[in-house]
Amino acid sequence: MRFPDIVSRLDGNGTAVYRKNFSPSAADREAARKVIVFLENRRALYESPDRETSDHLIASVLEIRDFLNKLLESAPLAEELSVPLKAITADCRDFLTAAQVDAAEAARIRQVVPDSYDFRLLPMTALVALRALRETAGSSLGLIAAAYGLDVEDHLDVLIPASLP
Repeated sequence: MRFPDIVSRLDGNGTAVYRKNFSPSAADREAARKVIVFLENRRALYESPDRETSDHLIASVLEIRDFLNKLLESAPLAEELSVPLKAITADCRDFLTAAQVDAAEAARIRQVVPDSYDFRLLPMTALVALRALRETAGSSLGLIAAAYGLDVEDHLDVLIPASLP
């Protein structure tokens, strides 16, 4: 989805999400680009949970949280970038809590060979938390793309809401 289409979609209800006077630094723009590229390849955000093993889904959410936390810790970021990233990491935490993944379980999932992942039945609360994570990620992707003038891969455009509340 191209940047002008994202702005048009998010501005659909009359709230201006794209600030024409915002002038991001080159470092923030590059960080925003890296976030979008990284999230484009996280199947937890767009693949149906019944098509993934639960450990693959959990591993994907762990990767998202780890990547965003490292980025947030690496350098001060503009509020237009840090606020949406913190919202996504908070929803990652909520999903992992709902999926009953503690630190030891997270370490095991990170080190398992992908072909030997276990299957577990995720509680309904984890599926609700996954939906919230996807909604937050979609809104955040839209806001970041609009703020930094970036495009988003078409398979993620379904996450970007028709408008923001």
